[in-house]
Amino acid sequence: MSKKTYHFTCTLLSRLVLSSRAATEGQVDSLDYIPGAKFMGIVAKGYEKLDATACRDLFHSGHVKFSNAYPYANGQYFFPTPLSYFTLKGQKLTDAPIYLDHLLKPEDRKKLSKDGTQIKQVRSGYIDARGKQALKIETDFQLKSAHDAEKRRSKDSQMYGYFSIPRGTVFAFSVEDTTENHGAAIREALVGEHGVGRSRTAEYGRVRIEALEEAIPSFTSDASTTEGTLVYAVSDLCFYDAFGQPKRPEAKDLGFDQEAKIDWARTQVRSEEYQSWNSHRWNRNADRWVIKKGTVFFVKGAKSETIEPLRGVGSHHEEGFGQIWIDPPFLQKNTGDYCREALTKADIKPVETNSPDTAPNTNPHLLALLNRRVGLRDVEGTIYQKVNTFIGQHKGEFSGISASQWGALRNYANHAADEKALEQLIFNKDTGFLHRGQSESSWRKGRDTLQTVVKSVADDHQPLFLQKLAAEMAKEAQKQTA
Repeated sequence: MSKKTYHFTCTLLSRLVLSSRAATEGQVDSLDYIPGAKFMGIVAKGYEKLDATACRDLFHSGHVKFSNAYPYANGQYFFPTPLSYFTLKGQKLTDAPIYLDHLLKPEDRKKLSKDGTQIKQVRSGYIDARGKQALKIETDFQLKSAHDAEKRRSKDSQMYGYFSIPRGTVFAFSVEDTTENHGAAIREALVGEHGVGRSRTAEYGRVRIEALEEAIPSFTSDASTTEGTLVYAVSDLCFYDAFGQPKRPEAKDLGFDQEAKIDWARTQVRSEEYQSWNSHRWNRNADRWVIKKGTVFFVKGAKSETIEPLRGVGSHHEEGFGQIWIDPPFLQKNTGDYCREALTKADIKPVETNSPDTAPNTNPHLLALLNRRVGLRDVEGTIYQKVNTFIGQHKGEFSGISASQWGALRNYANHAADEKALEQLIFNKDTGFLHRGQSESSWRKGRDTLQTVVKSVADDHQPLFLQKLAAEMAKEAQKQTA
């Protein structure tokens, strides 16, 4: 079957929260990859603009397959660590040789036990396509509290936390179109900035997707060093029986002929309940029982002419499920009878993310208001500094002014729309407050100093400065009479 495959990178512009299960209580870890369903959802935002054929091909028939996004670093695509990888207890993939479980015979296991060698299964992390480097995504944790809008404080007993993938992490994924008809629509919908995962309207989930021209990954098979065929689950696998119920797969479900059989004694498989959320319906999807990515099946009796390096099996291909790799290079021994050499740690750093200052979904009016408030806060800080300097240097010149007189001055400053009105209302020798009335003699000593300091302030800020100064000087006057 002819097909076209489009490759993309996905760079995190902010931390990303992808909960491993749809729970509301207890600790919920974050996924360390991005499911293919997230990218299908991005394309599905334009569902109403597509014709019936495109909708069927892209979302309902499995003709278009959105793969999971796994780490991409230094030009290399990384894959989930195979569950057949075992290491010495207390050691990492980069510390000691790797034991391949499917190559360990009963006598080998007895010898290891007799020698006191304890090995454990590796259940996390990623390796490159040749099995040379190891990579692990470290998630962050932030503690949050729900907000009580009425009391304007944190809600009681409403603490929660998020595990998140760090900003700057880069993933890569592919979209396979077996119809070869929807490449332009897929690229147009995916390329750009999007919101993914939880709390994307707050501080999480901003990603940038870009087209990647080189073809990744390169799926090739190495000659098996065993009498069987090794089937590696690149993604989660989901199998149903004739009644729509989850089933344990057989060799034919993996694409082999009837004579082939799965040797379960030499297979490493894990399964779990898969939960997902549909933001369009604002409800959970039906739960699925899946075989986890990284699973390694040992198949006996497979005919070599029926084996292709990569194929799709099971259900839900459009969401990234069902991708398997036959006899990948990293499942073959390269030292001793059943081991691989220790891996080197992939030397990667989060990339710099220079996202535009204004995201596409930003409210411009709200942004303008916030910018004005930031500017006002900076102005008020400068004004308070000048007020404190004035009080420290000239407080003695106004010792005879009462708190009520300062209050009257503040009232005039409140009514002054600009520096010209302030001049007419307060400092003008014919009409100004400081030059008339019974209090004129009290202001006579310090009014010239006050006018000089006010005029040293920027024109737009003079009324505000005098308001703040009068309020603080009224407090000083009250202290003197107390």
